Amino acid sequence: MKQIIIFIVSICSVLGQDMYSSVNRDGYGRPDPNSLLNGFFPAWAIILLCLAGLFLLISVLSYGLYVLGCRKPHTEFKKVQLR
Repeated sequence: MKQIIIFIVSICSVLGQDMYSSVNRDGYGRPDPNSLLNGFFPAWAIILLCLAGLFLLISVLSYGLYVLGCRKPHTEFKKVQLR
């Protein structure tokens, strides 16, 4: 009995608390995959952030091209006839 207690104490002291709990959970010692978002995947939030990033990229690119002069000269604009 004394040898079993010494063995258990030696195992508990070698493994840290995180490692010991992960080994007991699935037997492989892998990290918890749900630790970041607790199992929740915000699909719509990620889609909206990607769309916002895309529109921001398009607006910055178009403003940069406008500033560099990639636009029609003022003489090519349509003239409006006033009565």
